[in-house]
Amino acid sequence: MPTNAEVLSQLDLIRTNLQVLIDNSGLRDRKELQPQLDKANEAYDAFQAKVIAGGIVVSDADMQEMSQIKQDVDAAAQKEEIVNAIAKVVAFMAKKMI
Repeated sequence: MPTNAEVLSQLDLIRTNLQVLIDNSGLRDRKELQPQLDKANEAYDAFQAKVIAGGIVVSDADMQEMSQIKQDVDAAAQKEEIVNAIAKVVAFMAKKMI
């Protein structure tokens, strides 16, 4: 079973990679994408607090899902791909917080 540190570290890496993608986007895309990532960051803060409090259990399958999301983020090049990657991150956290 993954540790809290592993879970949070993987999600933090994904968020950082998304931020780099957005920072490297054109100004127009950046203005559209940044608010979406900001919302994902807010969701991460709530997720992190719940993980630390012991309210979320993450399995090996969840870590594999996060690994796939990271691969999607790493492969994202177009705005739509970045939007989809952000949505996947948010959906993963929301699913685990239920």
